[in-house]
Amino acid sequence: MVIAKVNEVEISNEEVAQEVKNIIAQHQNNFTPEQIEAAKPKIRQQAVEATINKYLLNFEVSKQDIQVPSEHVEQEFDAIVKRFPSQNAFEDQLKQVGITENQIKADLEQQLKVDNLVRSHIKGLGLTLTAEEISKFFDDNPDNFKMPERISASHILFKVDPDASNDLKAQKRLELSGLLGKIEKGAEFSNLASQHSECPSKEKGGDLGFFDRGKMVKPFEDAAFKMKVGDVSEIVETKFGYHIIKLTDRKAAETASFDEVKEQISQHLVAGKEQDAFVQYVETLRKATKIEYGPEV
Repeated sequence: MVIAKVNEVEISNEEVAQEVKNIIAQHQNNFTPEQIEAAKPKIRQQAVEATINKYLLNFEVSKQDIQVPSEHVEQEFDAIVKRFPSQNAFEDQLKQVGITENQIKADLEQQLKVDNLVRSHIKGLGLTLTAEEISKFFDDNPDNFKMPERISASHILFKVDPDASNDLKAQKRLELSGLLGKIEKGAEFSNLASQHSECPSKEKGGDLGFFDRGKMVKPFEDAAFKMKVGDVSEIVETKFGYHIIKLTDRKAAETASFDEVKEQISQHLVAGKEQDAFVQYVETLRKATKIEYGPEV
């Protein structure tokens, strides 16, 4: 079934269905299945327009003969592979979804070409951002720059599966109690974390940096926020296992100063201008292109 035509090139129902899946995948963590189901008609319409836009940009890439170095494609491909635990896990995923490495590389190459096209167009616009715009955004949006109470902590983690046997849990608690005893006798927390913790933070002596409420699992958060700077907790159990926590710093709730956030504001405003420019660019392409919709749209 033909959903639409762009310069007489047909867009199939299968292409739109895939775009629907992509949109749902991007938002499934933010909405319930019921909400997603109710929004399906709207999502489908968004998918139709997104697919049309993709065709428009691909046509323009061909028209301008945009190219990308093959090594850039390989770099992007390698980055995808590294997200998987192993090469075998990556290949298993390819089999499950029914695509090949060459198909992925072809898609990556086309996306990089589109990125270059859009980047070149936006650069040619000579977008600017003034100090007054940055200052005005800061003054007009004070709530954006309120910073909640934050703490900095380090921890030592012994991983234990929630379904592990009671004997294993008891063994892990006993081992961690031994480390707690060493800390109480003056052993350096960061050294023990580096040697024994099973969290990637061990590379930094267990340092987790600053975080506010809602960033850590509840038992960990509750224990850490009750502590005083310099305190070391008793053993804390979470879904990840057993922890010893050391509170290293605390910052009260405050409003960030202009100097602290001006670079962040600048990046936000520039991104907004670039997004507006992209939308206008696509709209220009749409106006210059013959687009026909099928009866199902």
